[in-house]
Amino acid sequence: MAGRGEEKIGVPASEDDHHQEQQMEVVVDSALSGSREGKASRRNRRRREKKSPGRIQRPTSVEEEEWMTEEEAELWQWHSRCRYWSRYLSLRFGPCEDITSVPPMCYTKGPFPAYAITDHALQIFSVQVTEVKDDVEWPLHVYGWVATRDSVDPKCNLLFNRTRDNCQVLTQQHNMPVYYEDKPYLIHKCCSNKRSTIEVTYAAFHKTVEATVVRVQVTDGSWPDHLRGLVVCRTTSLDKGDIMLLDSRDGAMPIACDGAIELSRRVVSVEVKGQLSVDVVASQIDDKSDVVSKDRAVFRYKIAGTSAGRCDLGFCKVEITVAWSLLATLRDMMGSRTE
Repeated sequence: MAGRGEEKIGVPASEDDHHQEQQMEVVVDSALSGSREGKASRRNRRRREKKSPGRIQRPTSVEEEEWMTEEEAELWQWHSRCRYWSRYLSLRFGPCEDITSVPPMCYTKGPFPAYAITDHALQIFSVQVTEVKDDVEWPLHVYGWVATRDSVDPKCNLLFNRTRDNCQVLTQQHNMPVYYEDKPYLIHKCCSNKRSTIEVTYAAFHKTVEATVVRVQVTDGSWPDHLRGLVVCRTTSLDKGDIMLLDSRDGAMPIACDGAIELSRRVVSVEVKGQLSVDVVASQIDDKSDVVSKDRAVFRYKIAGTSAGRCDLGFCKVEITVAWSLLATLRDMMGSRTE
Protein backbone atom coordinates (compact mmCIF):
# COMPACT_ATOMS: atom_id res chain seq x y z
CA MET A 1 0.00 0.00 0.00
CA ALA A 2 1.49 3.29 -1.01
CA GLY A 3 0.10 6.73 -1.60
CA ARG A 4 -3.51 5.84 -0.93
CA GLY A 5 -5.76 8.62 -2.09
CA GLU A 6 -2.98 10.54 -3.83
CA GLU A 7 -0.45 9.95 -6.56
CA LYS A 8 0.91 6.61 -5.61
CA ILE A 9 4.27 5.17 -6.46
CA GLY A 10 4.36 1.76 -4.76
CA VAL A 11 1.62 -0.87 -4.85
CA PRO A 12 1.68 -4.00 -2.69
CA ALA A 13 1.19 -7.42 -4.12
CA SER A 14 0.00 -10.60 -2.46
CA GLU A 15 2.25 -13.63 -2.03
CA ASP A 16 0.37 -15.72 -4.57
CA ASP A 17 0.05 -12.94 -7.14
CA HIS A 18 3.66 -11.91 -7.23
CA HIS A 19 3.89 -10.93 -10.89
CA GLN A 20 3.45 -7.29 -11.76
CA GLU A 21 0.93 -7.79 -14.53
CA GLN A 22 -1.44 -9.53 -12.10
CA GLN A 23 -1.19 -6.77 -9.53
CA MET A 24 -1.43 -3.51 -11.45
CA GLU A 25 -3.71 -2.27 -14.20
CA VAL A 26 -2.82 1.23 -15.41
CA VAL A 27 -5.62 3.75 -16.02
CA VAL A 28 -8.74 1.64 -15.35
CA ASP A 29 -9.34 -2.04 -14.92
CA SER A 30 -11.81 -4.22 -13.05
CA ALA A 31 -10.92 -6.13 -9.91
CA LEU A 32 -11.13 -9.91 -10.03
CA SER A 33 -13.00 -10.54 -6.81
CA GLY A 34 -16.21 -9.29 -5.22
CA SER A 35 -19.60 -10.13 -3.84
CA ARG A 36 -22.67 -11.58 -5.60
CA GLU A 37 -25.87 -9.62 -5.94
CA GLY A 38 -29.44 -10.77 -5.76
CA LYS A 39 -31.38 -11.53 -8.93
CA ALA A 40 -33.61 -8.49 -8.47
CA SER A 41 -30.61 -6.12 -8.24
CA ARG A 42 -29.11 -7.57 -11.40
CA ARG A 43 -32.40 -7.21 -13.27
CA ASN A 44 -32.66 -3.57 -12.18
CA ARG A 45 -29.13 -2.83 -13.37
CA ARG A 46 -29.80 -4.46 -16.75
CA ARG A 47 -32.89 -2.26 -17.18
CA ARG A 48 -30.87 0.86 -16.37
CA GLU A 49 -28.15 -0.13 -18.82
CA LYS A 50 -30.68 -0.66 -21.62
CA LYS A 51 -32.08 2.83 -21.01
CA SER A 52 -28.66 4.46 -20.91
CA PRO A 53 -28.21 6.62 -24.07
CA GLY A 54 -24.40 6.56 -23.81
CA ARG A 55 -24.04 2.81 -23.84
CA ILE A 56 -21.72 1.41 -26.52
CA GLN A 57 -23.31 -1.53 -28.32
CA ARG A 58 -21.33 -4.75 -28.40
CA PRO A 59 -20.41 -5.97 -31.91
CA THR A 60 -22.70 -8.82 -32.94
CA SER A 61 -20.45 -10.40 -35.56
CA VAL A 62 -16.80 -10.81 -36.48
CA GLU A 63 -17.26 -8.53 -39.49
CA GLU A 64 -18.82 -5.80 -37.35
CA GLU A 65 -16.00 -6.10 -34.80
CA GLU A 66 -13.38 -5.72 -37.56
CA TRP A 67 -15.08 -2.54 -38.77
CA MET A 68 -14.96 -0.96 -35.31
CA THR A 69 -12.43 1.87 -35.08
CA GLU A 70 -9.69 1.64 -32.48
CA GLU A 71 -11.34 4.39 -30.44
CA GLU A 72 -14.74 2.65 -30.53
CA ALA A 73 -13.10 -0.60 -29.41
CA GLU A 74 -11.47 1.16 -26.45
CA LEU A 75 -14.77 2.79 -25.47
CA TRP A 76 -16.56 -0.54 -25.71
CA GLN A 77 -13.90 -2.18 -23.52
CA TRP A 78 -14.22 0.59 -20.93
CA HIS A 79 -18.03 0.32 -20.83
CA SER A 80 -17.76 -3.48 -20.60
CA ARG A 81 -15.51 -3.24 -17.55
CA CYS A 82 -17.81 -0.68 -15.94
CA ARG A 83 -20.79 -3.00 -16.45
CA TYR A 84 -18.86 -5.90 -14.90
CA TRP A 85 -18.02 -3.73 -11.90
CA SER A 86 -21.65 -2.54 -11.54
CA ARG A 87 -23.01 -6.08 -11.61
CA TYR A 88 -20.56 -7.89 -9.35
CA LEU A 89 -18.54 -5.42 -7.25
CA SER A 90 -20.54 -2.22 -6.75
CA LEU A 91 -22.47 -3.41 -3.68
CA ARG A 92 -19.23 -4.07 -1.84
CA PHE A 93 -16.91 -1.35 -3.17
CA GLY A 94 -19.20 1.35 -4.59
CA PRO A 95 -19.18 2.86 -8.11
CA CYS A 96 -16.41 2.03 -10.57
CA GLU A 97 -14.95 5.56 -10.42
CA ASP A 98 -14.73 5.72 -6.60
CA ILE A 99 -11.36 6.71 -5.16
CA THR A 100 -9.56 4.49 -2.66
CA SER A 101 -10.48 4.98 0.98
CA VAL A 102 -7.20 3.55 2.30
CA PRO A 103 -4.88 6.42 3.29
CA PRO A 104 -1.09 6.35 3.68
CA MET A 105 0.57 6.04 7.11
CA CYS A 106 -2.05 3.64 8.48
CA TYR A 107 0.46 2.03 10.86
CA THR A 108 3.03 4.75 11.47
CA LYS A 109 2.02 4.76 15.14
CA GLY A 110 1.18 1.70 17.23
CA PRO A 111 -0.46 -0.51 18.27
CA PHE A 112 0.06 -2.72 15.21
CA PRO A 113 -2.45 -5.45 14.25
CA ALA A 114 -1.15 -8.91 13.38
CA TYR A 115 -2.16 -8.51 9.72
CA ALA A 116 0.06 -5.40 9.25
CA ILE A 117 3.19 -6.80 7.61
CA THR A 118 6.05 -6.15 5.21
CA ASP A 119 4.92 -7.24 1.73
CA HIS A 120 5.76 -7.33 -1.97
CA ALA A 121 5.19 -4.09 -3.90
CA LEU A 122 5.25 -2.52 -7.33
CA GLN A 123 7.33 0.63 -7.61
CA ILE A 124 6.04 2.92 -10.37
CA PHE A 125 8.81 5.14 -11.68
CA SER A 126 7.15 7.06 -14.48
CA VAL A 127 4.17 7.38 -16.82
CA GLN A 128 5.33 9.13 -20.00
CA VAL A 129 3.94 10.12 -23.38
CA THR A 130 6.69 8.86 -25.67
CA GLU A 131 5.04 9.36 -29.07
CA VAL A 132 2.23 11.37 -30.65
CA LYS A 133 0.48 10.31 -33.85
CA ASP A 134 -1.72 11.58 -36.68
CA ASP A 135 -2.71 15.23 -36.23
CA VAL A 136 -1.62 15.47 -32.57
CA GLU A 137 1.28 17.86 -32.04
CA TRP A 138 3.47 19.03 -29.18
CA PRO A 139 2.94 20.63 -26.73
CA LEU A 140 0.16 18.53 -25.23
CA HIS A 141 -2.40 19.89 -22.77
CA VAL A 142 -3.12 16.81 -20.67
CA TYR A 143 -6.06 16.41 -18.31
CA GLY A 144 -8.15 13.54 -16.95
CA TRP A 145 -6.93 10.82 -14.64
CA VAL A 146 -4.59 7.86 -14.46
CA ALA A 147 -5.09 5.32 -11.69
CA THR A 148 -4.12 1.86 -10.52
CA ARG A 149 -6.14 -0.88 -8.87
CA ASP A 150 -4.37 -3.34 -6.61
CA SER A 151 -4.74 -6.04 -4.00
CA VAL A 152 -4.91 -3.50 -1.17
CA ASP A 153 -8.11 -1.84 -2.45
CA PRO A 154 -9.73 -2.47 -5.86
CA LYS A 155 -10.96 1.13 -6.04
CA CYS A 156 -9.05 3.80 -8.00
CA ASN A 157 -5.72 4.90 -6.60
CA LEU A 158 -4.84 8.09 -8.47
CA LEU A 159 -1.45 8.66 -10.06
CA PHE A 160 -2.56 11.70 -12.07
CA ASN A 161 -5.72 13.80 -11.78
CA ARG A 162 -6.19 17.13 -13.54
CA THR A 163 -9.18 19.07 -14.84
CA ARG A 164 -9.27 20.84 -18.20
CA ASP A 165 -8.79 24.20 -16.42
CA ASN A 166 -5.72 22.86 -14.59
CA CYS A 167 -4.16 20.74 -17.32
CA GLN A 168 -0.48 19.76 -17.44
CA VAL A 169 1.43 21.07 -20.43
CA LEU A 170 3.84 18.47 -21.84
CA THR A 171 6.53 19.39 -24.33
CA GLN A 172 8.61 16.99 -26.36
CA GLN A 173 11.71 18.12 -24.47
CA HIS A 174 10.10 17.34 -21.10
CA ASN A 175 8.95 13.91 -22.26
CA MET A 176 12.09 12.39 -23.70
CA PRO A 177 12.26 8.72 -22.60
CA VAL A 178 13.99 8.18 -19.26
CA TYR A 179 16.60 5.43 -19.30
CA TYR A 180 17.37 3.67 -16.04
CA GLU A 181 20.15 1.34 -15.04
CA ASP A 182 19.43 -1.98 -16.75
CA LYS A 183 18.04 -4.27 -14.08
CA PRO A 184 16.31 -7.58 -14.89
CA TYR A 185 13.24 -6.72 -12.85
CA LEU A 186 12.68 -3.24 -14.34
CA ILE A 187 9.67 -3.36 -16.69
CA HIS A 188 8.76 -0.93 -19.48
CA LYS A 189 5.18 -1.41 -20.67
CA CYS A 190 3.65 0.57 -23.55
CA CYS A 191 -0.02 1.39 -24.13
CA SER A 192 -0.77 2.70 -27.62
CA ASN A 193 -3.79 4.08 -29.46
CA LYS A 194 -4.27 6.08 -32.63
CA ARG A 195 -3.25 9.36 -30.98
CA SER A 196 -0.27 8.52 -28.75
CA THR A 197 1.92 5.96 -27.04
CA ILE A 198 2.32 5.94 -23.25
CA GLU A 199 5.12 4.10 -21.48
CA VAL A 200 4.87 2.97 -17.86
CA THR A 201 8.08 2.05 -16.06
CA TYR A 202 7.82 -0.04 -12.91
CA ALA A 203 9.51 -2.81 -10.94
CA ALA A 204 8.56 -5.48 -8.41
CA PHE A 205 10.22 -5.53 -5.00
CA HIS A 206 10.24 -8.22 -2.33
CA LYS A 207 9.38 -7.40 1.29
CA THR A 208 8.86 -3.66 1.52
CA VAL A 209 7.50 -1.00 3.85
CA GLU A 210 5.67 2.19 2.93
CA ALA A 211 7.60 5.47 3.10
CA THR A 212 5.70 8.78 2.94
CA VAL A 213 7.65 12.00 2.45
CA VAL A 214 5.47 13.96 4.82
CA ARG A 215 7.24 17.31 4.64
CA VAL A 216 9.94 19.06 2.64
CA GLN A 217 10.40 22.54 4.08
CA VAL A 218 12.79 25.43 3.53
CA THR A 219 13.97 26.42 7.01
CA ASP A 220 17.07 28.65 6.84
CA GLY A 221 17.33 31.14 3.99
CA SER A 222 15.03 31.25 0.95
CA TRP A 223 14.72 29.66 -2.49
CA PRO A 224 15.64 32.09 -5.32
CA ASP A 225 12.82 32.74 -7.79
CA HIS A 226 15.11 32.29 -10.81
CA LEU A 227 16.06 28.69 -9.91
CA ARG A 228 14.23 25.55 -10.99
CA GLY A 229 13.64 22.94 -8.28
CA LEU A 230 13.81 19.15 -8.42
CA VAL A 231 13.04 16.70 -5.61
CA VAL A 232 13.76 13.05 -6.44
CA CYS A 233 14.24 9.89 -4.42
CA ARG A 234 15.65 6.42 -5.01
CA THR A 235 15.96 3.16 -3.12
CA THR A 236 18.84 0.78 -2.47
CA SER A 237 18.18 -1.81 -5.17
CA LEU A 238 17.87 0.72 -8.00
CA ASP A 239 20.28 3.51 -7.17
CA LYS A 240 20.03 5.10 -10.63
CA GLY A 241 16.25 4.87 -10.90
CA ASP A 242 14.93 8.30 -9.93
CA ILE A 243 11.39 8.57 -8.60
CA MET A 244 10.15 12.09 -9.26
CA LEU A 245 8.52 13.78 -6.28
CA LEU A 246 8.56 17.28 -7.78
CA ASP A 247 9.84 19.02 -10.90
CA SER A 248 9.02 22.72 -11.11
CA ARG A 249 10.03 22.59 -14.82
CA ASP A 250 10.13 26.11 -16.26
CA GLY A 251 8.66 27.79 -13.20
CA ALA A 252 9.70 28.73 -9.69
CA MET A 253 9.46 26.24 -6.82
CA PRO A 254 5.91 25.92 -5.38
CA ILE A 255 6.65 27.04 -1.82
CA ALA A 256 3.98 27.96 0.72
CA CYS A 257 4.32 30.94 3.09
CA ASP A 258 5.63 28.66 5.86
CA GLY A 259 8.40 27.35 3.59
CA ALA A 260 6.75 23.98 2.83
CA ILE A 261 7.44 22.71 -0.70
CA GLU A 262 4.32 21.31 -2.39
CA LEU A 263 5.24 17.88 -3.75
CA SER A 264 3.36 16.28 -6.65
CA ARG A 265 3.75 12.80 -5.09
CA ARG A 266 4.89 11.60 -1.70
CA VAL A 267 4.76 7.83 -1.26
CA VAL A 268 7.22 5.10 -2.28
CA SER A 269 8.02 1.53 -1.30
CA VAL A 270 11.35 0.83 0.39
CA GLU A 271 12.89 -2.62 0.69
CA VAL A 272 13.38 -4.14 4.14
CA LYS A 273 16.99 -3.54 5.25
CA GLY A 274 17.28 -0.93 2.50
CA GLN A 275 17.60 2.83 2.38
CA LEU A 276 15.69 5.77 0.91
CA SER A 277 17.68 8.74 -0.38
CA VAL A 278 16.05 12.09 -1.19
CA ASP A 279 17.85 14.62 -3.42
CA VAL A 280 17.00 18.32 -3.62
CA VAL A 281 18.45 19.95 -6.75
CA ALA A 282 18.50 23.61 -7.80
CA SER A 283 19.29 24.47 -11.44
CA GLN A 284 18.81 27.27 -13.92
CA ILE A 285 15.23 27.48 -15.22
CA ASP A 286 16.29 27.55 -18.87
CA ASP A 287 18.82 24.70 -18.49
CA LYS A 288 18.25 21.90 -15.99
CA SER A 289 21.72 20.49 -16.67
CA ASP A 290 23.22 23.70 -15.25
CA VAL A 291 23.05 22.61 -11.59
CA VAL A 292 23.61 25.43 -9.13
CA SER A 293 23.44 23.36 -5.94
CA LYS A 294 22.26 19.97 -4.70
CA ASP A 295 22.35 17.82 -1.59
CA ARG A 296 21.09 14.44 -0.41
CA ALA A 297 19.45 13.11 2.75
CA VAL A 298 19.60 9.34 3.41
CA PHE A 299 17.09 7.43 5.56
CA ARG A 300 17.44 3.83 6.75
CA TYR A 301 14.19 1.89 6.60
CA LYS A 302 11.92 1.53 9.64
CA ILE A 303 8.73 -0.46 10.09
CA ALA A 304 7.04 2.47 11.87
CA GLY A 305 7.67 5.95 13.22
CA THR A 306 9.29 8.92 11.48
CA SER A 307 12.76 10.00 10.33
CA ALA A 308 14.18 13.49 9.81
CA GLY A 309 16.99 14.66 7.53
CA ARG A 310 18.41 17.87 6.09
CA CYS A 311 19.78 19.08 2.75
CA ASP A 312 22.12 22.09 2.75
CA LEU A 313 22.06 23.97 -0.57
CA GLY A 314 24.10 26.94 0.59
CA PHE A 315 21.45 29.61 -0.04
CA CYS A 316 18.96 27.66 2.11
CA LYS A 317 18.50 24.52 4.18
CA VAL A 318 15.70 22.05 3.50
CA GLU A 319 14.26 19.84 6.25
CA ILE A 320 12.80 16.47 5.14
CA THR A 321 10.47 14.29 7.24
CA VAL A 322 9.64 10.69 6.26
CA ALA A 323 6.90 8.56 7.88
CA TRP A 324 7.13 4.75 7.81
CA SER A 325 4.34 2.18 7.90
CA LEU A 326 3.65 -1.53 7.55
CA LEU A 327 1.18 -2.74 4.89
CA ALA A 328 -2.27 -4.30 5.00
CA THR A 329 -5.18 -4.90 2.63
CA LEU A 330 -8.64 -3.36 2.84
CA ARG A 331 -10.08 -6.86 3.34
CA ASP A 332 -7.96 -7.33 6.46
CA MET A 333 -8.92 -3.91 7.78
CA MET A 334 -12.65 -4.46 7.18
CA GLY A 335 -12.46 -7.93 8.73
CA SER A 336 -10.90 -6.56 11.91
CA ARG A 337 -13.72 -4.03 12.31
CA THR A 338 -16.40 -6.72 12.24
CA GLU A 339 -14.75 -8.95 14.83
